Amino acid sequence: MSLKDMYGLVYDNSGYDSSLIRWYNILIDKSYEQLDAIDVSKMIRQDILIEVARKKIVDLFMDDPFCGESYDGGLLEVIVSQEIVSKLNREHLHKLQAFLKSFKVECFSEWLDEETKTQYLNNLDILKKVATLPTR
Repeated sequence: MSLKDMYGLVYDNSGYDSSLIRWYNILIDKSYEQLDAIDVSKMIRQDILIEVARKKIVDLFMDDPFCGESYDGGLLEVIVSQEIVSKLNREHLHKLQAFLKSFKVECFSEWLDEETKTQYLNNLDILKKVATLPTR
């Protein structure tokens, strides 16, 4: 079922032609399962279906902790910088905590550069600290 059908959304027919409006109209035809890193990153930045985006971004991170919209680890940066974890429900937070306990960052060796790796490790430390806080 598409996001449009699930949430009663309508296409933006404003006549204003922008890449954001084109993306939105394509987005709402997707199902939850079809959302990718680009979609959820934009959804969060644009404050569109934010609850859906929060849940999906964590699912995507757990599926591929190194994925990103435009560079390795970019999704983790969005999670940390947008305080996604602090707004998760208990079930999703517990899944994330369990994942982080078993996650081995050493399994990734394709860093763009040392600075990207360092930033990723810093963001991972932040995520581990924040993921232990109680949810709302």
